[in-house]
Amino acid sequence: MLSLEEIASGAGISVNSLQRLFHAAHGTTVFHYIRTQRLEQARLALESGDVSIAQAAYVAGYTSAANFSTAFKRRFGFTPKQSRQG
Repeated sequence: MLSLEEIASGAGISVNSLQRLFHAAHGTTVFHYIRTQRLEQARLALESGDVSIAQAAYVAGYTSAANFSTAFKRRFGFTPKQSRQG
């Protein structure tokens, strides 16, 4: 995964400018956007039944299934286990 520094450098702007422009365009921070996208990928994988909760946590970038479950529930309003059950 590219760092913010690498992305900003490639675009010829500072990290602060990148963050400001991203927020103006998307209404959220780069970090929040990435976390949300990873949680969405994990949710889709869980709903397909192809992965365990621990594997989904890894896909979303979490080293702890408990932390993943907390973030998942905060984002979607239901637990990863409930997501698997459809």
